[in-house]
Order: sequence, then C-alpha cells, then structure tokens
Amino acid sequence: MSSYYLVNEKEFIYILAFLYKYLKRSKEFINSIFFQKAIFFLSRDFHVLEEKLVFRPHRFGPHSYKLEKVLDLLINEEILKEKIQEKDKIFFLTEYGKRLGKEAFDLLTEKEQNVIDWIVDQLVGLTLDELLALVYYTYEYMTVNSEIKKEIDSKRKKLALSLFRKEKITFERASEIAGVSKDGFKKIIKN
Repeated sequence: MSSYYLVNEKEFIYILAFLYKYLKRSKEFINSIFFQKAIFFLSRDFHVLEEKLVFRPHRFGPHSYKLEKVLDLLINEEILKEKIQEKDKIFFLTEYGKRLGKEAFDLLTEKEQNVIDWIVDQLVGLTLDELLALVYYTYEYMTVNSEIKKEIDSKRKKLALSLFRKEKITFERASEIAGVSKDGFKKIIKN
C-alpha cells in the first residue's frame, strides 16, 4: 500500500475491512453520503478513527474532510471505482479492492471482526433516509448545519416505523426516533 498520510495503517484497515464486508452484503455499491455516515458509526466503536477523521456537523450530518481524502485515495489506488448513477456518484470495490478488503478483515481480531459484522448487519438494507434518521436522532448535535433536517423531520415517524419493521432498532428506540411516546408509537404501528 502507498503512504497513507491521512490515517495510519490500522485505521485504513478498519475502513477497508468495513467496505469489504458491507459491499459484499449490500448492493455492491455505496454513495459518498452513506459512506460518510457509515464510517461515522464505525468510528463510535473504533475511537482511533473518531480521533483521526474528526467528524463535524455538515450539510447532511456528520462529515469528515479527511475521510473525503481517504475516499479519493481509495479511488487513486484503484481499490474503489466510481461511476455516476442517477446524478449520484457511487463507489464499488475493484477486484483488487475485494482482495485487499478480505486481507484487511482477516488481520482484525475476532472482537474487531464482530464489531464490523454487527455494524454491517445494522446498515445493510437501509435507505439513505433511514440511515440519516438513525444518525440525526442519535447524534442531534451533528445536524446543526444539515440542509435536509426538516425533510427528515417530516418523515421521522415513517422512518422509525420502517427501521423497527426491518428489526434494526428496538420498540423503545423507534418511539424515540419517531418523537412520540411508546403509546403513540403503538398507534403508528396499528395504522
């Protein structure tokens, strides 16, 4: 691997291992907003990422400028490939990237692998709005600059219900995300 001046080798391995596991189980691609939020969640468990990447409130919630540079690096090293799909940039692992990702995942401890697998389980199958709802109502301080907070707020009950039905969150967490009492959320489920 080239010189990864933005993150050290261990941090890079976490990101690459996550991408490998996520892209293997998802639709095989990820967009930049989803990538930013997914790595933000990853950084909650791997604090070295949190310290190095420095997430700040941004237009769509937590964002790291250093992570943007890591994304560019992954593309330049031909680990990720980008293409435009429906006016959005999406990224997917090259064959070389898949090989490196598997090697990165295999380098992790069993505990680290379990954390990544758990986060991947939570994120696979989520829409971008569902992921944003999880972020916005868990880390509200990261939404102060969000351009789409009002849009997500207008859908929060629907998004909470969807997350609950997909078994991504508990009933209690769903009522919190929906912004209603537990009784209020029971009514939402019935309707």
